[in-house]
Amino acid sequence: MDDTLPPPPSPERTTLLNNRPRNRTGRCVIYWLQNSQRLHDNPALATADALAHDLGVPTLLWIALTPRVPNGASRSARFMVEGLRDLTGRALARGYGVRVAWACSPADLARRVAADHPAAVVTDVSHLARGRSQRAATAALLDVPLLAVDGDLVVPVAAVPGPQVAARTFRPRVWQ
Repeated sequence: MDDTLPPPPSPERTTLLNNRPRNRTGRCVIYWLQNSQRLHDNPALATADALAHDLGVPTLLWIALTPRVPNGASRSARFMVEGLRDLTGRALARGYGVRVAWACSPADLARRVAADHPAAVVTDVSHLARGRSQRAATAALLDVPLLAVDGDLVVPVAAVPGPQVAARTFRPRVWQ
């Protein structure tokens, strides 16, 4: 049997963050929910669901919260946690397993995720330096593939040629 993953439903939106083979005896596909805090119109979750279906295992949602959000106000954090509480309830009602971890470093997250014995892990893309470094560090520590899916923009950043340093340089390229 082949250790590679089937192609994701949106290959133009998907980036493999490490070169690990899938876990043949994996018990689930994990969707590590970060930025795309929604169940509908979420290409990262759709990718995780498609992989789970192809592999014959369930999808497990992982939410890793950090105690301090840079430049975040307590009101914003409270709003986010209340939204995640609602999302968690809807996810459980749809049959997803859900794990929530507080104050996870990449090493801690990789260790906790490994305990669920995933075949692969899917997450959403972050275009901010903090999110990119967090995903890269976690990808290096995981023993299974970590796929990042760009689902928060109408046009994926990777589909637009050239470096994307600001909206003022990105918009004209998209319009072309």
